[in-house]
Amino acid sequence: FGSAFLNKKQDISFISTKLKAQKFFFYNLFKNCFNINGFGPAFENSIKDHNSSNFLKKNIFQNHAFDLCPQNSMYPGYYDERIIDPFYNSTLPITWADENIKLDFNPLAFINLQKYTNSNFLEILDLLKDMTFLKSFTNQPLFLERPSLEEEFNSVSKILNKL
Repeated sequence: FGSAFLNKKQDISFISTKLKAQKFFFYNLFKNCFNINGFGPAFENSIKDHNSSNFLKKNIFQNHAFDLCPQNSMYPGYYDERIIDPFYNSTLPITWADENIKLDFNPLAFINLQKYTNSNFLEILDLLKDMTFLKSFTNQPLFLERPSLEEEFNSVSKILNKL
């Protein structure tokens, strides 16, 4: 991951199409303690879809140490680019996902808000201001094992061979 995010302004980016209940909750939680900048249709009515937005994610991440990227809903195995995009742009992802996310991603490479439910998320608000805590992310890879699509290719091959 590296330490580049430590040198950025400690602001939070939040890219969203809609602020459903979960996202609305986290947005309000963080905006009381941090400068949080919203992007996307949820924050700018003139944006009708992703193709008509006036920004690139990589440009947003350049100016933010953190990206609030909770999933819309919490389902085992439902994870998307919301963790990968900020991570590979030197911005620390802050997501909300079930604990099975550790099967796909290194849980030490990002912040999963699920872990802080017992403290009503107050603990993480303090930890995000703790440099020792933040430095713990600098040497973490996003994947503990090299991703492979071999099983998927084998499955498609079997299907095609039956045609």
